[in-house]
Amino acid sequence: MQYLAIGVRCFLAAIFLVSFASKVSGRAAFTAFEASVAELSPFPAFSHRATAVLVLCVEGGVFVLIAMPSGTAVRSGCVAALGIVLAFTFAIIPAVRKKGIAGCRCFGSSKTPPGVHHLVRNLVIIVIAATGITLTPALHRPAAGGVVISVCAGLLMSAVIIMSDDLVELFRLPPRTR
Repeated sequence: MQYLAIGVRCFLAAIFLVSFASKVSGRAAFTAFEASVAELSPFPAFSHRATAVLVLCVEGGVFVLIAMPSGTAVRSGCVAALGIVLAFTFAIIPAVRKKGIAGCRCFGSSKTPPGVHHLVRNLVIIVIAATGITLTPALHRPAAGGVVISVCAGLLMSAVIIMSDDLVELFRLPPRTR
């Protein structure tokens, strides 16, 4: 179980670090993220910037908590990750139904509108975050080989999730012409 805990931590840390960094990489990135919040948010217009800043604070906080050596901090980070991804999921459900809404800015500059694959992606993150909540930190020193495999597995899974928009686009069938 300790190796699963290491993999979960690496997965969540990578997901939230990349998500946070993609939104604060420049003024244009933050402005684009804020615009996507405005389009997806059920809240009044005056709160879009505040919502975007709150999302950034939570994402950065999740990364910091999961990177800490304390089991309590890691568990708190997993709870925060679970909460914010659930919120994201409920925010994009109406957008998936509408179709044609602005691109999801979860991991940068994707122009892919929210779709079922975003819901599946979020479900994967939710399951992994919930797993992280239930895991206890290692009670003894893990073997180096197991740690390497766990870190690589967590990072590989996070790369698949982060690149999911590109992967879906890669395998999307071209529109049929008559």
